[in-house]
Amino acid sequence: MSVIRKIDSEFISICQQILKENLSAKEWNQMESADQFQTEHYCGGFDGSENEFTFSYYDKTGMSFGFNYHYQL
Repeated sequence: MSVIRKIDSEFISICQQILKENLSAKEWNQMESADQFQTEHYCGGFDGSENEFTFSYYDKTGMSFGFNYHYQL
């Protein structure tokens, strides 16, 4: 099942934090954490086995879905 969702300002803020860190994949891998980024609707972090960021999104009704954010490091 595919879910299409607009990128909101909350997720943009997380992406800006990732870019601000300016780390390589190896550096992200050294501090790998599934919940490094936590906001009202998002929780996620860098997954070293996949070399990408993984997130869960939680809506106001309690429904959630996961997704990967592949950032070319």
